Amino acid sequence: MEGNDSHELKLQEKKADEELSKLPEEEKAFVQPVLELQKQRNTLFLAFLGELRALEYKYDQQYTPLYEQRSQVIKNAPEFWLKVLKNNPLTSTMVFEQDEQLLKHLIDIKYFGEPNTDNFKLEFHFSENTFIENTILTKKYVVGGDDEVKSGEGTEIKWKGANLTQKVKKTKKRGKNKKAGIKVEEIPSFFSFFKSVSADDEEEEEDSEDEGMGDMMEEDFEVACEIRDEIIPNAIYYFMGIRDEDDHMDMDMDDEDDHHEGKGKGKGKKVDGSGNEKADCKTQ
Repeated sequence: MEGNDSHELKLQEKKADEELSKLPEEEKAFVQPVLELQKQRNTLFLAFLGELRALEYKYDQQYTPLYEQRSQVIKNAPEFWLKVLKNNPLTSTMVFEQDEQLLKHLIDIKYFGEPNTDNFKLEFHFSENTFIENTILTKKYVVGGDDEVKSGEGTEIKWKGANLTQKVKKTKKRGKNKKAGIKVEEIPSFFSFFKSVSADDEEEEEDSEDEGMGDMMEEDFEVACEIRDEIIPNAIYYFMGIRDEDDHMDMDMDDEDDHHEGKGKGKGKKVDGSGNEKADCKTQ
């Protein structure tokens, strides 16, 4: 992220200036002018990152009409997005039997970025159904200038009937005059993704005894990035079943090779399936 890179470069320059004052005069004679050249290079690098972000946003806008055309073509395709989600290695682990009937009504997934930030929003569009009142479910992410994901704000789902993320159990009577009660349990569901998460919640969970909740933000953001960077750009490939985990690995290895060759995309960036650069999907 540009803001984070700027902060790191300023710290590096400050450290270099402090070390410069400790050098012998004969070393200062050549180190000082080279440091000045380095600072000029840093200024150009930050300008590059600023233009890169603007270019990324520009092409995001050009992808949108293509996705809109795709949406029109597949609107009558049965279970298109359900099949896409089930064929992706990550989201396939999130789709459970009780989710499938509602996901058959999923007619589009959209991504919206924000200029000059790494904030973004995902929209899931549904046709009329007997499960939820919402026609659109959203998840919006706020990413700070320090590369930290601050929050993921989800839509409150308005269920028409049973909540697919919960299971209701009747409890036994305890005592002659007591009635049987009802116990609600959370169960795994794709629609749990729409619950809001925040960095503040994660800090509270780290202080609690529930160790399993500590990675909630990271896992949630990883899913969001997968949908943004892989599923939306490559939906037809997942529908056809011709894009799998090996394709992921091949792209990751190519990016790593480019990085070592000095051609990397920069810290905090990930190349999506359309060749676009996005914020790193790992929380800090």
